[in-house]
Amino acid sequence: MADLALKEKKKTSSRSGSKSRSVSGTDENDRMSGGSSGAGEDENAVGVANSDYFEAAPVSKFGLRSHDGDRAEYPEIMTSGLITPAEVEKLFKIFFDRLNVFVSILDPVLHTPATTFGRCPFLFTVVCAISSRYYVERPELYTIAMRFARRAAAESLIDAVKSVDLCQAYILMSVYSMPSRRWEDAREWLYLGLAIRMAIDLNLHVRTSTKIQSEQHERELLNRTRTWLICYNLDRSVSAQLGKPASIRPDPIIRSCKAIGDRPAWWNSSKANDPFDLHLCAYSELLSTIIAEFQERVYWDPKRETSGLRTDLDLVEVAFEFDKRLREWSTKTAVSFATHSNASSSQCAYRVQLLPFYVSYLRLVVLSLGFQQVAQKRNGKNDGPRPEIVKRCLNAASSVLRTVVEDLAQTDYLRFAPDGHFVFSSFAAAFLIKMLRPEHASLLEGDERNQIMEIVERLIDTFKSPRIAVDSRHTPMLYSRFLASLIAKYKEDGGADIGDGATSVDSVGVPTPPMHKQEPHSPQGPGGVKSPPPPPPGINAAMRRHRPSPSIEISPAPDPSSNGPPPPSQTIFDPETMVDNSLFPAMDDANLTTYAPSTIHAASTVHGGSQHGGQVAFGQMLLPMYAINNEGFWSSMLPPGLTWPQEDWAMNLDTIEEYPQETFDTHYQADQVPQQYPQHGYPS
Repeated sequence: MADLALKEKKKTSSRSGSKSRSVSGTDENDRMSGGSSGAGEDENAVGVANSDYFEAAPVSKFGLRSHDGDRAEYPEIMTSGLITPAEVEKLFKIFFDRLNVFVSILDPVLHTPATTFGRCPFLFTVVCAISSRYYVERPELYTIAMRFARRAAAESLIDAVKSVDLCQAYILMSVYSMPSRRWEDAREWLYLGLAIRMAIDLNLHVRTSTKIQSEQHERELLNRTRTWLICYNLDRSVSAQLGKPASIRPDPIIRSCKAIGDRPAWWNSSKANDPFDLHLCAYSELLSTIIAEFQERVYWDPKRETSGLRTDLDLVEVAFEFDKRLREWSTKTAVSFATHSNASSSQCAYRVQLLPFYVSYLRLVVLSLGFQQVAQKRNGKNDGPRPEIVKRCLNAASSVLRTVVEDLAQTDYLRFAPDGHFVFSSFAAAFLIKMLRPEHASLLEGDERNQIMEIVERLIDTFKSPRIAVDSRHTPMLYSRFLASLIAKYKEDGGADIGDGATSVDSVGVPTPPMHKQEPHSPQGPGGVKSPPPPPPGINAAMRRHRPSPSIEISPAPDPSSNGPPPPSQTIFDPETMVDNSLFPAMDDANLTTYAPSTIHAASTVHGGSQHGGQVAFGQMLLPMYAINNEGFWSSMLPPGLTWPQEDWAMNLDTIEEYPQETFDTHYQADQVPQQYPQHGYPS
């Protein structure tokens, strides 16, 4: 189907290309000059002066994208020959069978490969790209496809017509984005922000009274509402877990998730509702009531302006109140799921099992604020009986890990979970590991220390299992190594079982470098110059492995209306820069300096660095790991990502270095400015 759609689009493009190009220049000149006189004056006007300004684009009218417009585009991931139509079918099957269970954002009836190809090339690219992570027939495809997706995300922001499909594509890029090693490179929060702003611009937050015309029309309306609910859930969930301000407040559509009077809940309002809508509405209700009220209570003071968490409240009392409400809501919702969820569907069964995972982590977030306040009041002294809130925090964190190990990992879906599921599982594990520190020993009772060690090690074993980890670069495998390095120093034997020097083999047959301790080395090199520590044995060979070939180039089609030479080919994938499913420069002995995260950020003096028997490999420290590796996390009782108000958050302006004027001058030479552009002003 995708092949037929591509051929049809190419034919239409060739028929209409010269016509659209012949008038585009005139239209552009008219727009720049403010329009012409007569009947064409209004249609050439710009902004709200044009009567068609608020007219919906063809893609918004529940049909395929117009083929005769000069803005029609085709997915570059297909036109480049990277994937075939047969592979597209397989990738879409992976998405709907394994990935859509987590986000429930696309309707399989509306979003077939051929239809998505025509409706939104960006969404088509994203679905193929994120599904390729689990396409074992071509393990090298993921990194290349995600580069197409990232480029399509940038180009669509500028050129694509705003639509629900485009909004959904940005949501998927937010949920299934490639992991980042630096905060500056992370785009997940930005993608979600783009999706939310686009959804508001499309009025997805406004209830419609449109009379349903057909089943497809009804599905399109449900698709709009579903997209808005997912925007709200992601926004409110991340804001609660990381202490960020929420962008969306509850509105009539979000409140429609719950049945009121004779009006049924939205998930039960139509025969065309997706089975996943039941669970979606349940989480929307949770986030719009309990979590929204909790955030209002602890982050906003009606009597005075506050810039963050309200430390003047009795946060222990507030935490107990909302912890009780969360547990009561969980019990009630479990009954609803048992009654209304499709028990014969393994996908629905997995979404039901996610309920205690979400609730337990939210409980940990709520309770940890009270725990931190208690810790500050005790001022490091652990005399007297253990506070009740400590027991509840341990219970919540342990429940997160137990749900993952005993329930979610026993299914066929955890392998396909978004990175956020592994991140928050690791955050809960890091919180438990923090309780093993000597200064918190008096807060643990009975056999709780051994219980923490046991459940964390079970999580580590689960994450590195071939059933969960796709390969050595998959997020659960990286967190398995990271958590193992954290807990190693707290084992009774004082050793780490992650660095025995053996080389492992991942699920696609690629050998992974062993985790070595950094051996002591002479700090002085030739001439008294300090030399870096040597890399572990075999690292260079491992870093050069798995180089697919040949390189892939894109040759844009020549413009028939232009007499100039055809545009040059552009290399979008070079195997010389491919290292183990990630685009990192190839390294040799002279350039490789160390095999430790300290090459990216300074080694932690709190728990990381050389204090542990094992380290995460070079280039494998992910952004959330630095939240755990931060000294602020280990000096407080909060989960990673949350922060306690400090006296001064202002940036020290004295540390900002002025950019050297001479460096600027050497990069800008007036005589090198193209002659067709004046040195100042707009192009003539």
